[in-house]
Amino acid sequence: MKHFIKIIILTFVIAIIQFYLEKTSFSFVFYFELFPFIIFFEHFQHKDHSLLLIEAFLIGLLIDALSITPLGLSSLSYLIMSFYIIKITDNFVLKKHMDRFFLIVSALFLKSLAEIFLLKFFEFDTILSITSLLLLKPLIMGIVLTILLFFALPYERVSNV
Repeated sequence: MKHFIKIIILTFVIAIIQFYLEKTSFSFVFYFELFPFIIFFEHFQHKDHSLLLIEAFLIGLLIDALSITPLGLSSLSYLIMSFYIIKITDNFVLKKHMDRFFLIVSALFLKSLAEIFLLKFFEFDTILSITSLLLLKPLIMGIVLTILLFFALPYERVSNV
């Protein structure tokens, strides 16, 4: 329970930073999400699958509540991404940083595809530039999140993943 409270506090701190970044001019060029960092950090640090899925759902609901996206869109895409992370790490041994990078990029790509599919399924209008940006964003975010996780996680835990 103590760990769960720490994650909730971290989520709210990142939410404040995230929505502050949205107000800057940088967000018009590229919308960078910090919330996947919590999910990847939690998975690589503790490997508690049920807690990871609950956190992904709650983070998605927080994003939907604080933004103009339809309620449930982000929570469903984060759940899909978390389930993918769990299944890949259960079936494959990730010993190198490059393996972790490919996992992060593929999970973020799957999350972006889920968001595009859900937006199209519920008939929200999207323009082509937003769709292409949603597909380019996982690569850029994957590089940044891999670097952040490299410095955030202890080396012993990374080598044992």
